[in-house]
Amino acid sequence: MKNKVTILLCLILTVGLISSCKKDDDDKPRKDLLTGSTCWKITKYEERDDKGNFVDFTNDTYDACELDDCTRFGADGNYVNTDSGVKCDPDNSILEEGTWSLIDGDKKIVMTPTGLGFSVTFTIESITANTLVVTTSFIGPELRITYKN
Repeated sequence: MKNKVTILLCLILTVGLISSCKKDDDDKPRKDLLTGSTCWKITKYEERDDKGNFVDFTNDTYDACELDDCTRFGADGNYVNTDSGVKCDPDNSILEEGTWSLIDGDKKIVMTPTGLGFSVTFTIESITANTLVVTTSFIGPELRITYKN
């Protein structure tokens, strides 16, 4: 009987140690998660309504050829948004370029498009190696945008 209890305790301890050693995406710096992706693509675009709820406007806001566009954050602080997959404009593969930085304890991303003279600040709601959710109130209602890679 003591042998079975000892084996059971060893098994529980081993499983506990193995699961506690697993590295979670939350342990990675946000810069590494942003730049580690090959490409971020918009999968959902929502606007907050007057009741405080987010309403999905993805298909009303983006054409199918825009939803496969790819944003890459470089470790050097530059970003580029390219027209990937189905081209909206066959003559233009780079849609936007600029610089980016993390601020406020890496809770916000500031993006400054080249040549436009303004920046947009996004609050990072959540980020993993595969999903990025940001909000902003740049113009009009609060927006929530979900990206996947």
